[in-house]
Amino acid sequence: MKMTEEDFQALSTAVAPHITGKNERARWDALWASCFPTKKLYCYLNDSHIDTALRKIVGENHES
Repeated sequence: MKMTEEDFQALSTAVAPHITGKNERARWDALWASCFPTKKLYCYLNDSHIDTALRKIVGENHES
């Protein structure tokens, strides 16, 4: 993953409470609902990189 550990932890903390499902839309809806300031992320990442982080966060928060 290209995202820094610091940014990943901040994103995870912000997004986790808003996760309602495991699909792609739910991941991005959780990001939107979190009001996380993505401007910093887009300085060095693209949607694909951010989606990888979101998939990991959703997986960690929806373990069976």
